[in-house]
Amino acid sequence: MEPLPPAAQPLRLVPKPNPQIFAKYKKADANLWVNLFKIEFKKDLLIYQYPYKLTLVEKESDEKVKKRIYYAARKDLINIYGPNFQSGDSIYGLNFIQDRKDVTFDIIDKGEKISYVMTLQPCAKKINLSVTDASRETEIEKMAIECIMKDIYSSNRNLELWKNTIVDISEQKDIKSIENTIQFTPGYKTAYMKTEIGPFLVVSIKNKIMNPQTILDEFKLFGFSTTAKKEEIRNYYCDKVFKTTYSSKPNIIFDIDFERNPKNSTINKDNKTITLMEYYESCHEKTIQDETQPLIVVGRNEKNKTYFIPELCHMLGLGDKASDHKLMQNMATITKLEPKKVVEKLNKFVNLSQNDDHKNTPEKDSAKQKAEKYGFSVAMSTNKAKGIIMKDTDLIIRGKGKVFKVEKAINLTTWLFVYQQRNYHDAESLYNTMVKASKGLGIRVNEPEWIEMSTNDPKDWTNQVNAYMNRKKYQFVLFLLFDKFEKCYAPLKIDSLVNKGYFSQVVKVSSLKKNLMSVCSKILYQINSKLGGYSYLVRFDKEITDKKLMIVGIDFSHVPRKGTGVAMVSTINKEFTEFFNSEQIILEEKREQLEYSVSKFLEQAVNEYFKNKMY
Repeated sequence: MEPLPPAAQPLRLVPKPNPQIFAKYKKADANLWVNLFKIEFKKDLLIYQYPYKLTLVEKESDEKVKKRIYYAARKDLINIYGPNFQSGDSIYGLNFIQDRKDVTFDIIDKGEKISYVMTLQPCAKKINLSVTDASRETEIEKMAIECIMKDIYSSNRNLELWKNTIVDISEQKDIKSIENTIQFTPGYKTAYMKTEIGPFLVVSIKNKIMNPQTILDEFKLFGFSTTAKKEEIRNYYCDKVFKTTYSSKPNIIFDIDFERNPKNSTINKDNKTITLMEYYESCHEKTIQDETQPLIVVGRNEKNKTYFIPELCHMLGLGDKASDHKLMQNMATITKLEPKKVVEKLNKFVNLSQNDDHKNTPEKDSAKQKAEKYGFSVAMSTNKAKGIIMKDTDLIIRGKGKVFKVEKAINLTTWLFVYQQRNYHDAESLYNTMVKASKGLGIRVNEPEWIEMSTNDPKDWTNQVNAYMNRKKYQFVLFLLFDKFEKCYAPLKIDSLVNKGYFSQVVKVSSLKKNLMSVCSKILYQINSKLGGYSYLVRFDKEITDKKLMIVGIDFSHVPRKGTGVAMVSTINKEFTEFFNSEQIILEEKREQLEYSVSKFLEQAVNEYFKNKMY
């Protein structure tokens, strides 16, 4: 284990599991790096609360409306109240203002300018962030500290704020493979943590990926001359995230409007109707090259819709490029770091709070000057904590080497093999090698029913599979895809996992070119696990297996303005190899059901555990 840096400060954390209870499983003590940095206040740091009211807002309790209006007024508010944030019916700012203030600002709604007035009352309350107060609203304190940290770090020449992530544009680089290129930007997230030994700044690495191609360039690769192509573009891009070249704020695509373009769409600016082309020229100093390109729509409600120009937008995230194995390998050389390198990166980032370089002009404060004004400092190195290294876990494996017999085999007796007509010989070779590999794994593989496809349309593929499924029950469907048709992957998986609920495995033809026997063994291990088999057992002590223990895992994915998908799984036998699972989609307006869903699942899981009679 790497030695700790000498400047690291000791930190008392409660380890889990408790080493006293699990002493018999302890192998050795360990010093751990912890991504926590001690916050110190050199003087009182005050933040002030200003209750406010809005005019022209129909639903004053609607938090989404308030957030949208707050961000529209934020620049004006900064000039008066300094760095600030909104929570409920109040603005919290770092400047003390004794008088009532009326802030007037404009929002463009459906091409029309609407004026709003935000009336802020005199200071109602002051909060001293440098004084630890257990009774204080932790959320307000947290938001205040994070607001200050963003203000300090955004003063650095090379740092930008992309929503809640601080990115270092000086280390931005392109990562390439033969087929794809992505733009990689190192980023960091900060959070505030209050503990019994004082406040800490939590820093984690949060990198950002962007497609260097504009969205318009991507549209052109699709082609959008036909209705079918336009619909394909809509389906592909809806709910994906993008960023413009003139703003760091990410946006979510709601739709693509092929009727509008920069030339025929107008906006009201200073009581004058101008085209979008003119608007971008005057407000963003951007000259639009393609006058006829469609527009990106953001916002579901008609009155909240905003239109963006694709040639000024880039997609965020990997998207389909995640299936590019070589690209992922190249990216891993940058993102997969040894602990020592992670510590070095975190320390380097935290030290930027003391950077004296000015971002724009000497008249504006540097990060160091802002930190000194606030009387706010962060420890310049990571802390350390005492931990334990657990004894190695024993695995019960039936054999030696990379290929071994599975502990529980599910034989493939009735299954479908779907392939492209041009890949007839590849499909035959894959099946024959699977049969050979299966003997070493202890899995029997019968000949499948074959479906040969002559089209590249995933709808044709799923329709054929569903026609077979309607006549007979199959254990599994194996899809063999030519590499250029990898866009079929998502529709095939959606039909399998979401629409119809059958097990499937997608294999790319290119993966069969080398080490075919090894590839087929891995495919069979995966198929066996999906069907309920398992490759090996973990050797647990009798005191654990006799306690009727259940391991429960719960995760969720939230799509803004749509809802939350909750996935839950639990073990139902003493070896932790049999599982019960459930999933649920909770609509946005029924978010309070999440707690009920989890409690209901736990009740069902316990019933399944005892029903299984394998405990």
